[in-house]
This record gives sequence, structure tokens and C-alpha cells, in this order.
Amino acid sequence: MIVSFGSVKGGVGKTACCMNIAYSISKKYKVLVVDFDSQGSATHHISAKVGRNLKASIGDVLSGKCSLEKATHHYGQKMYVVPVNYDFYESIDEDRSYT
Repeated sequence: MIVSFGSVKGGVGKTACCMNIAYSISKKYKVLVVDFDSQGSATHHISAKVGRNLKASIGDVLSGKCSLEKATHHYGQKMYVVPVNYDFYESIDEDRSYT
């Protein structure tokens, strides 16, 4: 099952809802939270628990610098998070065309 939280409007509780629901579901099932937020709210939230030295992020995965497994950080018993790095939105503007 895939559940997505998204809205153009900021400050409506996307991260709070996502993290709370993910944590609740993770008591019974494995959960993977992938942070695509330019402000990195979920990443900021998890950095308090897993530390600020996050190995890799979703930007690294999408740019081919590392695997999804390397960018996945253990957060709780069955909860995992892929953080976003703050230069992620600069990297998605790069030209990825091949000639």
C-alpha cells in the first residue's frame, strides 16, 4: 500500500499527519517514509533520533549516487525514513538528457 501526503499549501499538517500515521502503522507493519519536502520537515524530525550525520538522501538515490538501501535510515522498530537533502531541489533542475 502506498499513502501519500501532499498539498501546495504550507502549514496544513502534512508532516505531522504523515509521521504520526506512519509511526502508528509501524507498530504492526513495516513503514517507509520518503521525504520529498523542500523544507525537509520529516528529515528534521528524524534527525533528532538518528543523528544529524545522515548517510544519504532521496536526492542521492535519484541522481544515482547511491542505492535506496543506503539512503534508508532506521527510525523505529518497523519504521524507516529516506531523508531529503537541502540541495535536492537544485539537483532536480539539472539537465538529465542524454545525447
